[in-house]
Amino acid sequence: MVQATERRPYASAALAGMLMLILLYGPILIQPNRWMFSQNGDGLKNYYTYAYHIRHDASFTHHDGMNYPYGEHYLYIDGHPLPANALKALSQILPISPEYSIACLHWMLLFSIPIAVVCFTAVLRHYRIRSWLAILFALGTIALSPQIFRIDGHFALSYSMALPLSWWLYLRCQAKPTLGRHMILLLNGWIWLFVHAYLGMIVLSWLLAVWAFQWRAAWRLSTSKWQHVGLSFALLLPVALFYLHVGLTDTHWGRTDNPSGFFLYNAELDDVLIAPKGWFHDAVKSIPGVRLRLQWEACGYLGFFNVLAILLLVLAWLWRRQVPSHHVGLQFRAMAPFLLAALILLLFAMGVPFKSFPEWLDHFPILKQFRATGRFVWPLYFVVGAAVALAIENLWRRASAETHLHRLALWCTASYVLLQTSEAWSYHWPMRQKMMETTNPFVAQNLTSDMQNALQELRTTPYQAIISLPFFYQGSESYSRPLHDDAVSNTLLLSYHSGIPTVCANLTRTSVNESKRIIQLVSAPYYNKPIRHDFPNEKPFLILKTHLPLTANETTLLQQAECVYHGESFDLYRLNFHAAFENQAPRLMEQFNNQRGSLHRHGPMLTTTPEDKCYLQTFDGLSQPIRHRGVGAFGGFKKGENNIAEWKPNAVDTSVSYHVSMWMHNGEQDALNMWFPISIEAIDANGQIVQTLRIFPDQAETIDGDWSLVEGEFQWKDPNTTLRIRSVGHPLSKARLYVDDLLIRPTNVDVWVESQDAGLSYNNHWIKGH
Repeated sequence: MVQATERRPYASAALAGMLMLILLYGPILIQPNRWMFSQNGDGLKNYYTYAYHIRHDASFTHHDGMNYPYGEHYLYIDGHPLPANALKALSQILPISPEYSIACLHWMLLFSIPIAVVCFTAVLRHYRIRSWLAILFALGTIALSPQIFRIDGHFALSYSMALPLSWWLYLRCQAKPTLGRHMILLLNGWIWLFVHAYLGMIVLSWLLAVWAFQWRAAWRLSTSKWQHVGLSFALLLPVALFYLHVGLTDTHWGRTDNPSGFFLYNAELDDVLIAPKGWFHDAVKSIPGVRLRLQWEACGYLGFFNVLAILLLVLAWLWRRQVPSHHVGLQFRAMAPFLLAALILLLFAMGVPFKSFPEWLDHFPILKQFRATGRFVWPLYFVVGAAVALAIENLWRRASAETHLHRLALWCTASYVLLQTSEAWSYHWPMRQKMMETTNPFVAQNLTSDMQNALQELRTTPYQAIISLPFFYQGSESYSRPLHDDAVSNTLLLSYHSGIPTVCANLTRTSVNESKRIIQLVSAPYYNKPIRHDFPNEKPFLILKTHLPLTANETTLLQQAECVYHGESFDLYRLNFHAAFENQAPRLMEQFNNQRGSLHRHGPMLTTTPEDKCYLQTFDGLSQPIRHRGVGAFGGFKKGENNIAEWKPNAVDTSVSYHVSMWMHNGEQDALNMWFPISIEAIDANGQIVQTLRIFPDQAETIDGDWSLVEGEFQWKDPNTTLRIRSVGHPLSKARLYVDDLLIRPTNVDVWVESQDAGLSYNNHWIKGH
């Protein structure tokens, strides 16, 4: 039985944590369903996936809201899978309104703060730090925790309690290894994996590294080595169960095993030593010659006091003028494996050794799945906080024997409180203001009159899915369309309140095959679209058109629809199922035959202008095994640079806006991903690039089988420059590159090419069947 005196520090820590929470976020605690912490980007998407899953999804393991008609596995939507399913199950048993799901989410996020204070207090008490000092350092550490500042968007990553709780449970297993404690540690790791896979992997990889550092010492003691083996099962089994669950429940195939981003969000030392904002950040930034390159995804700032304390501790250790007392020295040695493990994770967060040897990643494909390695700095933040607390504890112990140190100990403790408070407040206050700017639109009465009127219109006609224009799609990294905040916001809110899923998506790791078919919805209407056969019925589509510019293909699709609602910020259209897939190639052939006599011939091209301002490169002189049409294509390797075409000075008219298009092969895995750009460049006489247009092939709208039509527009400024078109691929890419039929034409000119062998093309679109 735990004595009351032993429980008192934890009760005090809980009270202190609650007071801090009320001081910082009291109004939100009182009205948790009133506010929306983030209204754009990942924040809105994470609200939507969580709330839609609770209210509308028929399955506990599948999300139907986005990526229609395929949907997505619930662990890939960043929608708080375990809490969401718990609330979903409760709402089917108890009279709980799904409208309060957002309130429940906010409470979970906020109440994790005092829980984190209690857990970190327990860790510090384990290392024999006096109660009041442990509570002070727990408050200061949690207040400045880098995870808390994910609360305005990356909700599932904002639980600062995850690492302290896991640390404390691990220590309890070491202190008294029982089956029950091992099972609790196993359950803890499993829970964090199902809150967010990243968070679970950070927790478990850190503790596994600790286990590895402690293995040798444990193996020497015959009484503890089997207990240490049991500890490994408690840390490894959650990962095995997680992957087994995914393998058994995920019905989507074709996800890329080579995602981009491993080297994009790496940490550097300044991410842990320099504040991302505030007075310390401004002071460092003002130093002449200093250029900060802080990465938000790698934010693990230790706090000014901790940075200074660690520096002084290292200097004291090097000079050997100060050594801790015997008691505190033992605690430092007990904490050492956790510090070493955190440093190992820091190296991984920094991309070490893969930045120096990127080819090594091919031997560890599972590591490629981590596109934000900078997050692995978080364990170091907590270990350093505990180490500094232990150093101050050492100072207080010395002060009891050497009275002249009492004032120093008091001064250091007060400095810690003041510095942590000032730095934490500079983060929390602006974040609190931001979190209370927007009312919660997932509550029906908080919707704009525009959205409420639109929802009334939807009650008369059943629609099978929403198509947003501009069309947005993010997920597979091989086929995508840009995100527009207004389009995403209008679409997701209408989808949630109507229960109508959306074809568009803002997800990660979606199936490459599914995304390819979905993008074809906005391909030019001259091609077959295989997704037609994947829809479960022939109900009409609902087009939501936000008042933003549309592409030519999007405009063509909209012209097939009938307006059913006109609003201030968006319009709604009814699109007949068969109209969405009508092939307009026969109509285009008829148009060509009618105007053939009025066209002007320039080589193989027939154009609507008598001036010769169009340029066509068919690459028929280059023999390649893969080509789009004709007898040849440009071939090479995706990695490095490929000069696709080049024109000498004065080749283009600087008074004309040009449209450039080319067909690129997408049939090979990873052919177009990894932020693979096509660059159109103007090069002056000195070889300097003076103008650049970058086009990303993965964002191509028109897809014809294994080929994508890559398009862009440019207007050249200097006629005396050389025009060059080249690709720039990742140096580790192993994919091939094939380009065919490069066409440059003035934007107001139509170009027809008629060939006995290749058939008819219109503005580089292959009109098959001619």
